[in-house]
Amino acid sequence: MPEPVRARAGFRDEAARRHGSLNTISRRLFAAFPRAFKYPPVPLAVGIGRELCQLMRPEFKAAEIRVFLHAWTSGPRYLKAVARGEMRRNLDGSPAGVPEAEHRAAARQQLRAMGHSPPGRVGS
Repeated sequence: MPEPVRARAGFRDEAARRHGSLNTISRRLFAAFPRAFKYPPVPLAVGIGRELCQLMRPEFKAAEIRVFLHAWTSGPRYLKAVARGEMRRNLDGSPAGVPEAEHRAAARQQLRAMGHSPPGRVGS
């Protein structure tokens, strides 16, 4: 097999492996923490990644959890919840404060960059 073809095949294999890993982590987190990982998404407590890395070790590597959290928190539904100022949640679903104004503004900016209309605020 020519080198460029082999390189593309390796890239596809790696992408498929990463996608499968994200699905595995997603299913596990949805089952273990249904009040934090659900649809529609809720904003997560600041620093929740460190807690997840400790709780999910050795089942998942910290890097895998960070990749999942980046994908989860970059989705338009999650960003809309942050932009609206919905309550942040701990893993058990308990309140963890509302998103800071700078986080809400960043979420609105990301949504615009993605071609989505930012939502109004909660209660407006």
